[in-house]
Amino acid sequence: MSVPIIKRAEQQISPAAPVITFGLLVLCLWSMYELSVHGMLWVKMHSFSPSLFASGQNSLPSNLLMMFWATVCQYNFWHFFGNCYFIMVFGSTLETRLGPLRYLLLVLLSMFGGWLILGQETGAGTAIRYVGPGLLTTGLVGAYLNFFQEKKISPGGSLVRTHRIFHEKRDPNPAESFGISPWIIVLAFVIFQVAMHFVVSRSPLNLDTLRLLPALAVLVIGLVTCTVLILAATSHIEGNPLKRLAVQRYQQLLALDMTHEQAVQGAARLLSLPPEQVRNWISKGGGPLPQA
Repeated sequence: MSVPIIKRAEQQISPAAPVITFGLLVLCLWSMYELSVHGMLWVKMHSFSPSLFASGQNSLPSNLLMMFWATVCQYNFWHFFGNCYFIMVFGSTLETRLGPLRYLLLVLLSMFGGWLILGQETGAGTAIRYVGPGLLTTGLVGAYLNFFQEKKISPGGSLVRTHRIFHEKRDPNPAESFGISPWIIVLAFVIFQVAMHFVVSRSPLNLDTLRLLPALAVLVIGLVTCTVLILAATSHIEGNPLKRLAVQRYQQLLALDMTHEQAVQGAARLLSLPPEQVRNWISKGGGPLPQA
């Protein structure tokens, strides 16, 4: 009697839906609806007032509500469209890599920390009010800086190492593997914020989007917060933040009785990385490669 051969079933791993990022987009959409119904009066009523904040006229709950509504408040369609795009790009990437709870902490620190710094830096002597998620998204950009690629990956999957001055053929373009460069997205975000500053600041309602010093401060807050969260979650792994998460995801998937290759592919899919990059990191920082 022959013994039946039992094959291990393929397990498909997909990232969880970025529900918090989706919630932020819904709030921005709702704010745009309110703008279309009530006009600019709604924007002014739900903007952030440094004068009210610094003078102490508002209670703590009132200040927190003012910060929250000012974050999701939109000035016009282009302000809304750009904000939603960058929240989606940076937020969905961060949420799928950090997990919803860590990402929520990052969002709250960037949101309330940004307005707190702006209110303290501006003081009570200004009549300008601020609207939009510019400070929040700046914090997400700071966190996103932790996840830049370590090395170029060719479209075929192999790591690109250049040692010769003269080449018979050019190195593969990494954009063919990763899509658009992350620096281009960050630069586009900066250009968008500068453009919105000039458009919104010319409003007769004395509105603006953000200030330079608070923006730089919340950028650092996002960067440091994300770094600390990753180090706390991957304290036994060495390397850059993206490598730490990749090795951690790989080890977690192995613990679920996956094969080595399934765990590599799953970790790559969860973090939106080329499998070859994950495989290279694991061979250096995740211990010896187990047999499939």
